[in-house]
Amino acid sequence: MQTPSRPITCAVTMLIALTATGCASRRAEPTVAMPAGGYAGGFDAAREALRSAGFELDRVDAQAGTITSQPRASSGLATPWDTQQSGFTQEVSDLLNQQRRRVRVTFTAAGTDTPPVAGEAVEARVEVYVDRLQHPGLRVPSRAATLWSVTRDPVRSERGLGSGYQTPVNRDRALERRIADEIERRMKTSPADKAS
Repeated sequence: MQTPSRPITCAVTMLIALTATGCASRRAEPTVAMPAGGYAGGFDAAREALRSAGFELDRVDAQAGTITSQPRASSGLATPWDTQQSGFTQEVSDLLNQQRRRVRVTFTAAGTDTPPVAGEAVEARVEVYVDRLQHPGLRVPSRAATLWSVTRDPVRSERGLGSGYQTPVNRDRALERRIADEIERRMKTSPADKAS
């Protein structure tokens, strides 16, 4: 049996090492505090942080204090340029499952659950949900995985529903903290802060 060449082994090792080490955040909670009068700058910083992370914005509502994104798919290890994952386990999970992440940033008056009020201190909370594509009726036999089949649900067919659906499976706490870090960084370097 021939062993793989040294350059190939080094390349694979480097790829695994790079994907295994995600950027960690020291933040305990995915929240960002904004001082009185800092809501407009913080809202803009959150919007730009999501865009720079590659998320397409879905809802941008400053009056209600909400920003949401469209779901963003990833293939984990098969897409090494993607920065959604925070570690090797997530890279493998995204490779083996059809998963998408969607982000919600909620702004509230500090210490409350009410929408932000102009001129008062505000808090932003980042939530990242991981949705997985489920295939009801998928049957994989234990003896030969190539002989799988799918049952047909007549009710789903009558309603015009497809063979699969997305369902939330967990929250990506590491990505929540990374996005919160990016919002805070952008708030500190915003043009309004530099001018004052």
